[in-house]
Amino acid sequence: MKLLVLGASGGCGQWVVRLGRKRGHEVTALVRPTSSYVAPEGVTLLGEEFLSDGVLEKILPGHQAVISISSGGVTDSSAHTHWLLRLLFNRSNISISHTDLAKMEELYADSGLDWLAIRPITLKDGGPTSTAKPVSFYGWKSKITKGEVARLILDAAPSHATGRSLHGTIDEIRDRTSGICRPNHRIFQ
Repeated sequence: MKLLVLGASGGCGQWVVRLGRKRGHEVTALVRPTSSYVAPEGVTLLGEEFLSDGVLEKILPGHQAVISISSGGVTDSSAHTHWLLRLLFNRSNISISHTDLAKMEELYADSGLDWLAIRPITLKDGGPTSTAKPVSFYGWKSKITKGEVARLILDAAPSHATGRSLHGTIDEIRDRTSGICRPNHRIFQ
């Protein structure tokens, strides 16, 4: 599958790029023009501001999936977050990135495309663990590795090789979580 990874220079984005290539996907890594990120061999690296007018329209053709990382506490997931974390998110510089992430999710929601925002909370370094589980609330001590976030995202991406669609993946997750989360986002720890 041909993947476009937005924010590929970030901690989770680097894992998505690395694991995507390892799984045999053709990966395009989109980073800010000022980024010093060095892409792994075989990855197409583009330095662009993806929220600038016309950038995605120029880059998107030919890609089968766009991957970007959101965050716990963005939009309606805020209500499922420990009150102390909400205070931190709203009164610190984190609010700047959450505002951008909310705009990004609004663009996805208005696009008419199938999309899924996996919203991790406290990230820690490390690879995939296969231990993440959906939860209905972000606790004060909720943590997930960056590699595990990448694994979840790649597992949720539509797979043309297997014929599995994003809707199928959402239904599978909804079945496992007894409907505690809306289909457009998942809360994991």
